[in-house]
Amino acid sequence: MTESERRIAEVVLGSYPIAGLQPVTRLADDAGVSAPTVLRLLTKLGFDGYGDFRDALLGEVASMLASPVNRSGGSPSSLEELIEQAADVLTRTVTASLREIDLAALERTVDALADVERPVYVGGGRMSWVLASHLAFHLQLVRRDVHVVGPESGAVLRAQLDLDEHAVVVLFDYRRYQASTVAFGRHAASVGAEVVLITDRYLSPLARHANSVFTAAVESPLPHDGTTGAFALIEVLAAATIGRLGPEAESRVARFDALEALEDGRGG
Repeated sequence: MTESERRIAEVVLGSYPIAGLQPVTRLADDAGVSAPTVLRLLTKLGFDGYGDFRDALLGEVASMLASPVNRSGGSPSSLEELIEQAADVLTRTVTASLREIDLAALERTVDALADVERPVYVGGGRMSWVLASHLAFHLQLVRRDVHVVGPESGAVLRAQLDLDEHAVVVLFDYRRYQASTVAFGRHAASVGAEVVLITDRYLSPLARHANSVFTAAVESPLPHDGTTGAFALIEVLAAATIGRLGPEAESRVARFDALEALEDGRGG
């Protein structure tokens, strides 16, 4: 993109989706460009004019607001059909989530997570907190100073006390985006922490404040958004971090295994 086109994109993402639903002249003014520049960018992105672009935004808004029950495709007629449907949709979900990984963002995030001198805080909302716990579990096995931040306000406030520019904050936030998670991320960004966001394709409001953003597909056989895509992303992040740590991670895992053996009464 040209510099002018980047400014348009930043305005749209900064006030998504409202910025793209206003008249083209207003969007152009907000970005400090001309209306023809906006239209040229939309053509470059594959839209047939501003109306087509607004229709796409409205479609995304409708999808975001739709009830999970309304998004369901109905119940399969048998368990065999359920298994077949699940295999198909979950395979596509994992493939889509991994293919959309921004390699530059992955490199930056792995560098941060593998820096054992930097504390890591991992958190999420009422539902996505389980994803945060899964990532933290893998990281705690291979490096020190990894903290799980629960979704309750007290845990978030306590974590904020220790954040500074050395911290790495990984947050999960999915639609029906949680205000407390967004606020936590915004605070982390304000003190200079490295903020990594894992969200859905519609982007949590926290995206504009994050240093790195990963999107996971949410399609699932469930009547609501699934987490399979996010779990796939987590395992890629963990595997890449373990690989970057190398012998240091292997040594820590070996010590953990030895301690576990002693606890189980299997040690010497």
